[in-house]
Amino acid sequence: MEPYMQKPFSIIYNEEKNFVEMKSVDRIPFEPKEWKLEMREELKANIKRIIPDQNKIFYAAYCDNASDSIKFDLDH
Repeated sequence: MEPYMQKPFSIIYNEEKNFVEMKSVDRIPFEPKEWKLEMREELKANIKRIIPDQNKIFYAAYCDNASDSIKFDLDH
């Protein structure tokens, strides 16, 4: 990605609250390329910063604000 371009995503690790939040203009596909690959790698790096706490439950959510429900696919 060109350094002068604004990223189409943001990833924030909140150390005080021990959580990661990502916002993006598009989802991460199964085999990402270009900026989506960068987004996935940054997300993975930030998730690794989460400090496990055996007295708490690890919670993750994936949300899409799109009105087209075919736009995303959740694996379980």
